[in-house]
Amino acid sequence: MANYDKQFYDEIRETSRHAARTIAPMVLDLIGPVSSVVDIGCGNAIWLSVWRELGATRTLGLDGDHVDRAMLEIPVDDFIPRDLSQPLPALARHDLAMTLEVVEHLPPERAESIVDELVALAPVVLFSAATPGQLGDGHINLEWQDVWAERFERRGYRTIDPIRSRVWRDPSISWWYQQNILLFASEEALAASPKLREQADKTDRNRLSVVHPRQYMILFELSQKSYRERAALAREVGLLRQRLAALTGSNEHD
Repeated sequence: MANYDKQFYDEIRETSRHAARTIAPMVLDLIGPVSSVVDIGCGNAIWLSVWRELGATRTLGLDGDHVDRAMLEIPVDDFIPRDLSQPLPALARHDLAMTLEVVEHLPPERAESIVDELVALAPVVLFSAATPGQLGDGHINLEWQDVWAERFERRGYRTIDPIRSRVWRDPSISWWYQQNILLFASEEALAASPKLREQADKTDRNRLSVVHPRQYMILFELSQKSYRERAALAREVGLLRQRLAALTGSNEHD
């Protein structure tokens, strides 16, 4: 796991809060009131603080011991320090489980077990994970959205994609949420919410793995920079060769 520092959390604090205040109500509209939420890889727990604003009375966040308790936006008693590369402790079931841009930091061999743990925690899971090519500190398990969807589906959870289209063109939402955020829901949750089932039926399972234009442009600009640097280096090498050839030719003539 990458140990993000205070500067990192300070930099993303308000953009995360804005994303949470935009996206969490969309989830509520689909699944109804949420009284309990658990966030795996909660950071400073901004998303959980927003869920509390929206009526959740029981929140629980897990993340590495590197998280500064003074930065938490939930009660300290609601935070469990945990090495997420290891199995989670036994936890009570919640209305909603979430993990956002976290599982890409876990070893590939944790992929199956973390999904087992998420579905054991709640009937609905809000999920976002980095895709191949997505840059970031400590990204060691980058997989496409449909790979994660297949894992949840093998455990009886339907893939639901109602959020990305609503925030796709909103420049105020971080592109990793625009690109990656999905819902997974059990039959129990679908039976309890006609809206959720309707969105599950509308989800195009063949169009899950996508790259947002903002992510594409980051990679494109980096590739162009790399190309320019390689071209400049090639020119320098060419000039050196020309000078060496000139010197060698002059010495041979003498």
